[in-house]
Amino acid sequence: MSIDTNLKQKALKQLARTAGEVAQNALNKEVDKIDAALQIETQYDQIVEQLELLDTIAYRVHEKAVEIAKTLMLRLETLKLTYQNILGYPAERLHEYQNNNILGVKVLEMIERLRYYQPIPILDMFFQYSAHINEDVAKQAKHGLETLAGYDLAIFYGNGKDWSGLGWGPQEKVIEKISSFNDMQKCNFFSGIVAACNKMLSPTIEGTSWSYKSVTIRSGAVPAMDGVKAIRRKTLDILQNLYALVETIEQKKIVIGAMHSATRTPHIGAYGDDVLAMIMNDTLVVLQFMKGIVENEDLQIIQRIEHDAYFFFRRGTAEQVKALAVDIKKIIDSHAEYQIFKILIGFQGVFSEWKEMESIHENYDREKTLREQKAAEFAASISEGNYPMWKERILNYAGIKSNDLATFPYFGKFLESFGRLSPTLALRLLSEASDQLEGFMIPILCGISETDQKSLAYQLMSIWLDEGHYLFILARFFEFAKEVDEDLLKKIYVAAKAKNDLSTLNQIIATVSAQYAESNKHLIKDFFLPALKILTEHNNSGWIFGFWYREQRKEILAALELTEHQIFLDNLLEINEINYDVEEILCEIAEQSPELVLQFFCKRLTKEGENIGSNYDAIPFSFHKLSEPLSKIPEQVVDVILGTYDDDHVMFIYKGARLIKMIFPGFPKPFEKKLVQIVQTQVEKNLLFVMAILRNYEGQPFLHDICKELVMVLPENSKLLNEVSIILESTGVVTGEYGFVEVYKRKIEEIKPWLDDKNEKIQSFIKSYISDLEKQIEAEQQRADEDIALRKHRYGVGEDD
Repeated sequence: MSIDTNLKQKALKQLARTAGEVAQNALNKEVDKIDAALQIETQYDQIVEQLELLDTIAYRVHEKAVEIAKTLMLRLETLKLTYQNILGYPAERLHEYQNNNILGVKVLEMIERLRYYQPIPILDMFFQYSAHINEDVAKQAKHGLETLAGYDLAIFYGNGKDWSGLGWGPQEKVIEKISSFNDMQKCNFFSGIVAACNKMLSPTIEGTSWSYKSVTIRSGAVPAMDGVKAIRRKTLDILQNLYALVETIEQKKIVIGAMHSATRTPHIGAYGDDVLAMIMNDTLVVLQFMKGIVENEDLQIIQRIEHDAYFFFRRGTAEQVKALAVDIKKIIDSHAEYQIFKILIGFQGVFSEWKEMESIHENYDREKTLREQKAAEFAASISEGNYPMWKERILNYAGIKSNDLATFPYFGKFLESFGRLSPTLALRLLSEASDQLEGFMIPILCGISETDQKSLAYQLMSIWLDEGHYLFILARFFEFAKEVDEDLLKKIYVAAKAKNDLSTLNQIIATVSAQYAESNKHLIKDFFLPALKILTEHNNSGWIFGFWYREQRKEILAALELTEHQIFLDNLLEINEINYDVEEILCEIAEQSPELVLQFFCKRLTKEGENIGSNYDAIPFSFHKLSEPLSKIPEQVVDVILGTYDDDHVMFIYKGARLIKMIFPGFPKPFEKKLVQIVQTQVEKNLLFVMAILRNYEGQPFLHDICKELVMVLPENSKLLNEVSIILESTGVVTGEYGFVEVYKRKIEEIKPWLDDKNEKIQSFIKSYISDLEKQIEAEQQRADEDIALRKHRYGVGEDD
């Protein structure tokens, strides 16, 4: 925000606090100016400034402010933004962080603060944008719905003086708005409705109060008043209606989850029997609803209901609640298909007797044994006669949305047993429905590969490869197979290379890593490294996720030559960030080739300098392990990075110098000795290089000796002496109003031994340095006192102050 706009905002803030017709007329004129500007402005920064001005006075002109917000949101749908010229940041880059959706979020944030002034039109906007295609806009709209639907102590009860509050009025407005929607609108605004319902069923009511030095958050139980009870019952009715309207299983689960908000007790503070009775009655409504739908619902929903009913049974104290939960259990126990589903797929199913109290470990062990035994029995029961039924069941289970096979481990074990016990039928299933089994081919193939029909399975795999199908899955199969068929793996590699199938190439690296042994070390040179080179050509580093955590990683990297290490580093050069997993790989390479890793980071720093404004971060915030192997070569580290120093002192502080600090966080003596040697050259470039490094150590006392060396080699009138002062004055994180006062006093005590030094340059420098610190202490003391006084004026003094 410009200085002029900042002054104007302060003036408008004062004007908004001023009562009377004259002030109101002035505010009306200002809002008209803002409106006119927002209708024609295209520059992002200017639109933001106008929004901030509007936000300052919006509560005094709330009707107009909401209309402006509506108009601007519509305009943002087609508005082509323009930007100020910023060196190094082209418009395309700025658009990533300053775009129409970011402005949309700011508009929604503004009207959220007006929610109690104009609830109906604001609810319209919140629901409309809760279904927005942009995730950030939708999230902010849903947040607005939650704040309006949630119970707030100050709004509910008022200030206890001249305003009695709104009670459950805001929640009634939300209920009315949702009830006015037709079925299509309810489905369209599904996520917004659920977000609002969760808040209206919350058992807690919260509020916030401020003083000059603290923020107090208060929380308690929602009052069991008739109006609140009615809101909760109407909300449950809305959710039951919504459940009947939605079609996807995931949405139904979300609705059931929202209903559970009505069954929860307050987690903070004491509450009376009336609140408990209200929650118990709502719990009975939820259980009765689940009992009504459980018999004919999808198996995944039945699983969720069984889990929830068991929870209510174990948690519940009211006999009515327990009785209803047991009724649900009886219905579920009689559902034969669900009992099979629960064994093979269920991850929320209940396998223990409900009345038994048992430890988690006992229950887990019993469940594991039962499910493994039953899965094996199911697999053994498949025959030519019941194959069609099992085929339908397997395909149905395989169609359940899952991110990974590990989500359904017992289904995987069942399929593996099926492949091993009935390889002919398993091959038939793969031949007939491979396209529906993509996520579950691997366990079937693993089972078949242990039988005398293994060759037939490999023939089928070869046919798929000739057709260009299932490359990734087959590459992954060999990760788990007992042995690797090199001919098939080569076929997979050649096909993936020809199609630029990067996912499969990444998987080949994972497979070779997993199968790495003395007998097949050649697979590294035959497939791993060639695949890695291709991935580098495409700036792809996805192989990291299937490699870094493996035990074989150390042995693989230890067996490679320098040129092969360089292949790894060439690939890692392109990734945007050095995360923990990447550092694990770099550590292994650095144990043998620390110079290569050091040069790697220098290349990354150069690359970052050439791509200013991108998402590329040359070095991480800190090293977890990498400093240990790199710190073993202090002279090479300093010399190599000195060779990259390009006289851009400021940038170097945050780049190359920070890298050195990360390698030598404790400032070891061999490293210090090397820096002293560079200082003693008295070459200005070298001195600036060392000073840039020292700037990263936050003024620690162990810098005193080398700072003395700097003072002694610098002329008494050198401007670089100011840089030495900055190095010594630097601090880490400072907290508290008088934090800097305390830090500067401590620094004076730490530096006092310098006063005993006989060197005239040292004496001159230290007296000036201490004098400057004393002036800063005085200024900081005054600033802190004034800041506290201002906050007391603005927020008042709390009861405990």
